[in-house]
Amino acid sequence: IIFSEERSFFVGFAFCPSHIMAAVSMSTRLERLPHLPFFHILECLPTWSQLKLRDVCRSLRKTVPQVIVTADFSDGFVPIAVVKNVVQSLESLADLDLGHTPFSDEDLSELARRIPNLQRISIKWNNRITDEGFFNACALWTKLIAVKLDSCDNISGVFVSVLAERATCFQSFSIRSRIFGDAVMAVAHHCPNLTEADLSDSRMITEFGISFLVQGCPGLTLLNLSGLHIADSTLRLLVQHLPRLQSLILDRCTGLTRDGLEALTTGIRLVELRELSLASVPTVTDDIVSAIALCCGKLQTINLFGCTGVSDAAAKSLSVLPDLRVVNVAKTRITKNGISDITGTPRPALVTLIASEIPQISSAISSIAEGASSLETLVLDSTDIQDSGVDHLTPHLSRLSKVDFSRCGGLSNISAKALGSHCHRLTALSLSHVSRLDDEGLRAIAVGCPNISSLILAHCKKLTDDGLVSVAHRCLELSHLDVGHCTEITSAGIATVCRHCTCLTALTVTHNDDLTDRGVEAIARHSVRLTSLDLSQCSAISDAGIGALSRCRALTSICISQTVVSDAGVNALIVAHPALRNLDVIGSRVTFTQARVQTLIAERQMHPL
Repeated sequence: IIFSEERSFFVGFAFCPSHIMAAVSMSTRLERLPHLPFFHILECLPTWSQLKLRDVCRSLRKTVPQVIVTADFSDGFVPIAVVKNVVQSLESLADLDLGHTPFSDEDLSELARRIPNLQRISIKWNNRITDEGFFNACALWTKLIAVKLDSCDNISGVFVSVLAERATCFQSFSIRSRIFGDAVMAVAHHCPNLTEADLSDSRMITEFGISFLVQGCPGLTLLNLSGLHIADSTLRLLVQHLPRLQSLILDRCTGLTRDGLEALTTGIRLVELRELSLASVPTVTDDIVSAIALCCGKLQTINLFGCTGVSDAAAKSLSVLPDLRVVNVAKTRITKNGISDITGTPRPALVTLIASEIPQISSAISSIAEGASSLETLVLDSTDIQDSGVDHLTPHLSRLSKVDFSRCGGLSNISAKALGSHCHRLTALSLSHVSRLDDEGLRAIAVGCPNISSLILAHCKKLTDDGLVSVAHRCLELSHLDVGHCTEITSAGIATVCRHCTCLTALTVTHNDDLTDRGVEAIARHSVRLTSLDLSQCSAISDAGIGALSRCRALTSICISQTVVSDAGVNALIVAHPALRNLDVIGSRVTFTQARVQTLIAERQMHPL
């Protein structure tokens, strides 16, 4: 809602799960609305909502194409023909995310002709595009400054090298694929103005390639080297040549020793560092964290997940950082005392606290409630938090949008009611393995938290169809539901959810003998946007039910392990789903090996029908 003193007008937008309605009531004509605030409203809407606004009136039909600069198709399967039709009218389009939309070299070239001014492109899981297709497209995309390619197996280092030579104004580079160090060296040589580089899990890149990159691109502000083998000497070189670095991600870099990590705190320091992630780096210790906190005073995000050498002493040192926004100390040796140190003083900036498996955390609940009242994400799974603790927390943490209390055996309906009474902004909630939760508690959540889009209820065995119906009628934006091992839930309950929650993209209904072929047919009929479906250990599902899934062409991941589906059912799945990436058939009646199934999927993507 916008109010203007200079021009009297009112604009209201009502959001619905499948469409958006715009109601305009004003004393002036729509054409006389101030453009800047009106454009800001449109920019905040999802791509599909922006496009539907074109049908409201003639003025919006003219205005909307000028406003849309970003088109995001990553939330599900979108046929390439639809993408082409959409983008051709968007004259200002600069950022395109194709997600896992399957398309060929010819399709990419046609897109390049339709949107020649593209600046950023993101593609995921595509085995059909090749170096040649990208060469032809990039010849037209002369303004390209950012490329993100995730698991595009037919893109080689040759393309990366040629692209770097052509697009010398490159600013962002993210290619998680089979590229070698020579491609990275080409980027470093031709793109000195590079500011972001994501090389995570590109294990063929050597230390020499990384060294060349950090020396050739001194303006880097983000560098992701997760999963790579990094030596101490490379880290020292990185600190020496990247003084502007603001985000450094070294998750799973197990080759780093204590001496290498000390380079972050001695000599030339990364004084501009805002984000540091050292998840699962075994050599991180208390004194290393303390030195980092002392040297990097602007640090806002620290990820120490799985660093078993970190204890309460490190947590105490983190408490001196005034601007901390995100803290992940899950699976460390930090105890309740460390959590109390982090949250003991008021921290209005702290929005995310992840403290999984912290012992005796129930004793630190008061500190969290009083010192971290701005929290939006709270993860306390596998802790001893009790109903009384949740009852104390929720009135103070009304801004919470994501909560994970899975495997917290001390919780019951009392906690569910507390969440429903105070946390009305919740969009993601996990209560898996909370065995005392039943329909009454789930009903309280559905009533109090209607904006939930992700709900994880696995192993809540007291839940029945009645509780699920409450969710279906209230939580219309639900996109991810996990009711695996909820043995009292039947096909009728699942069908009700699918019928009402039309935004559903991920569904898990494992270990459920009451889910039949008819239930799968109901899923397929109403949830055509599904991208992930897990039906493992559902013994009543056969080829007949699996055949109905041909309607869900957006599926990229399907699990039918330990079912009675046969070879014919698997073949039908592969043929019907062009975006399929993973198909788990282990333990089923299929005679194919799992490796053979993945080979068939790859061949289907390379040679579409």
